Amino acid sequence: MNLRTISFGALMLAMVSMFSSCNTVNEKEPDGPQASDVVFLDAAAQNVTEATLDFPGDWQIIKTGDNFTVSPLSGFAGSNKLTFTTTKANESFAEVESTIVVNVGTEHIRYYVFQRPALGASCSPKTATFAGKGGELDLIVKASAPFEYSKGEGSDWFEVKSVAKIDSTLLADGKTYSQTKTYRVSISATENTGDYRESTISLKTTDGQSLAEIPVQQIGNVDYAKTFYRRSLGVRFTATWCGYCPMMAEAFKIAMKEEEGRIVNLNIYGAQSQDLTYRFVNEMQNYYKVEGYPTGAMNDVAQVANYSSATTANIIKGLANEAKNNLPANSQLACVSSLDGNKVNLELFIATKEAKQCKLHVFLVENDIVQSQTNGGANYVHNYVARTAMTAAHMGDDYSFEANSIKYVPLSVDVPSAVRDQNNLAIIAYVTYEGNYHGSVANADYMDFGNIVDNVIYCPVGSLVDYKYE
Repeated sequence: MNLRTISFGALMLAMVSMFSSCNTVNEKEPDGPQASDVVFLDAAAQNVTEATLDFPGDWQIIKTGDNFTVSPLSGFAGSNKLTFTTTKANESFAEVESTIVVNVGTEHIRYYVFQRPALGASCSPKTATFAGKGGELDLIVKASAPFEYSKGEGSDWFEVKSVAKIDSTLLADGKTYSQTKTYRVSISATENTGDYRESTISLKTTDGQSLAEIPVQQIGNVDYAKTFYRRSLGVRFTATWCGYCPMMAEAFKIAMKEEEGRIVNLNIYGAQSQDLTYRFVNEMQNYYKVEGYPTGAMNDVAQVANYSSATTANIIKGLANEAKNNLPANSQLACVSSLDGNKVNLELFIATKEAKQCKLHVFLVENDIVQSQTNGGANYVHNYVARTAMTAAHMGDDYSFEANSIKYVPLSVDVPSAVRDQNNLAIIAYVTYEGNYHGSVANADYMDFGNIVDNVIYCPVGSLVDYKYE
């Protein structure tokens, strides 16, 4: 089989990007042949491109791509005009690579047809995030056109140090380079002595068309002299077949509303709860000494039994307030989370006042799951459902924290197949340390679990949560 290129098409020009800081990106392509005769179709649907071919004999097109049509499909030897019409828009930032195969006599000849990428850019990570102490980071940007950058309002705290093209991709013909290039954007930020701050980096084509807006944000600096805001973790063991479990769910709902921002609820579903069952439920039940459903636990210091919803809510609130007053937090957490395809990414910034050996526990949870619940009905809504741990160990990872310091912990996990809706995902992260505590809240069953929850954070996927003080 012979492979030939069509004797027509647009010459693929090398691209040169100019930047508002007067830095010019080196756009020289890697060594190798550059195609000059290939068919390029517009990114839009129903766009028409005409081309003329000279065939040595009678011909017939026997195969085309699925993103365009060709007319006519056959003809005689000599010069022939073909019309290509795109049938669907290319919405990605990379070319759609296709071919047509033409039968001329006994020969099958393949011709390459590339649909241009949509105008735009993608960035990894999607947001430039700095800790309070500042520093440097690199963004990897894929852009389908030459661009200039500019900084948004309130951006005097960071600087775009350099932008350099780092990759060019060859298309399927092995000669033509993709219109989309990859760049490294290097950014530096000064130390933040105040509260959370944010701005943007705007990428626009040289004629002013917008390609992307990249958020740039910085978590506030830590004031170790202030009292860290104390949140409490409430773990509830439940099951869809458990008729008494909705009562405790309502109790947590009441307590969380009345103590807004103080309580984070993590729900662990037991066996035979359809696809809500948590994979490591047995290990967690053994740790929390669970003997039946529902069972609640607050801050790893006390079990909560199932009374009326109002009574149980008062126990939960009492334990949260007791932790605030008697178990002040040594740590506070800030985080940024994002969803990239089927992967959840998390950047944790854990500030600690005193040096301490601790465990970090991070769970990916899902909200607004509609599924039947005994004594709750067929359309019962389940929230804060544990889907998977994001730490290497499902019962938490060991960390050594230093005094007056920030520990940066990046984590990522694939979204489990059981997840119903990625838009309803959130992250619960908390720090524990070895110890036991026996308090005085009525009807709370203080237990010797061996650990105490120091602090916890709740972060919907795709959001930032900053440090907070009392």
